[in-house]
Amino acid sequence: MASDLVDTGGTLPILAGGLAERSMVLSATSPSANDPQARQPQRITWTPGGDGSLRQLWESSGDSGRTSVVLFDRRYVRSK
Repeated sequence: MASDLVDTGGTLPILAGGLAERSMVLSATSPSANDPQARQPQRITWTPGGDGSLRQLWESSGDSGRTSVVLFDRRYVRSK
């Protein structure tokens, strides 16, 4: 499965991935903010909660995936 989106900086990461256990995991690489020649791995994971909620976690790595930082971590719930 592949998808694409344009971020606020005009970057178009091509996301690819699929289901991993109970989560949807999509990954891409994007240019580094510090070094345009370098590529940074990105991973976005959507995981359903037992209460009907959904967690979206977006991680990025500046060291080829050895470590990562959280860019976005949100929990979505149904409105009543």
